[in-house]
Amino acid sequence: MVQHGGNPRLAKTTRPRTSAVFARERLFRELDGNRSASCTWVAGPPGAGKTALLASFVSDRALACLWHQIDADDADPLAFFGTLAQGAQGALGSDAAKALPACTPDAAFSLPTFARRFFRELFALAPELMLVLDDYHEAPLFCPLHDIVRGAIEQTPPDAHIMVLSRTLPPPALARALTNGAVRSLCWEQLKLTAEEVAGIAGVHGVVLDQRAAAQWLDQCGGWAAGLRLLLRPKTSAGLRLTGEEPPELLFDYLGEEVFRKFPRAFQSQLLALAVLPR
Repeated sequence: MVQHGGNPRLAKTTRPRTSAVFARERLFRELDGNRSASCTWVAGPPGAGKTALLASFVSDRALACLWHQIDADDADPLAFFGTLAQGAQGALGSDAAKALPACTPDAAFSLPTFARRFFRELFALAPELMLVLDDYHEAPLFCPLHDIVRGAIEQTPPDAHIMVLSRTLPPPALARALTNGAVRSLCWEQLKLTAEEVAGIAGVHGVVLDQRAAAQWLDQCGGWAAGLRLLLRPKTSAGLRLTGEEPPELLFDYLGEEVFRKFPRAFQSQLLALAVLPR
């Protein structure tokens, strides 16, 4: 827990720091354009740079922001609304806690009604609020959170916006919002780095790349932000290719922790059984 403006802040509801982050103006313009809708769904693989993009966008545009990092606990409506109210208190001031309705077990029985009321009150406190739901893929596929987010989208006023960051596409509960244009998407093909962005990010880390070198590094990392960060490490920046026969140990550890470990156990076992290992 950290202090901000005299109010306690949890790491779960604190916007990530944006020091040494390159401003990706190409995507900033996309996000600006999407704000005419109620919600932007940013979907991409782990290490695509989703969190850094949104944190730097919020900072660059000086937006009033409530950041909420989703985890398995948010499948419980009481836990989700309780933590969100605490985050609102830290981001918007102590009066937020008094203005927002409390989610009680009785309220949870009429969840759509309560969700609409909660978000009406939240956006009344901050009509230009940017609500960011990070790591949305951590929510179970079948849980009340998806209906809650649908309610939030329905109550979002014109100057407010919801940003969802996920490794997955929107759940079926948001199908109607997608078809009527209330939700717009930013996908992996758009998130991939360009050569100009590779050079810009490298420059932030003190590595100067000309146009040709930036194109080579882009080819090596495949537009993957995490791959570029691995190249920028001292041991890999000397020219070690991510596509070599024996990938860097750090890359192996990253994929194992961020991708493989989060698969269901049965799927992990199946992958291991199908793998052809050299030894």
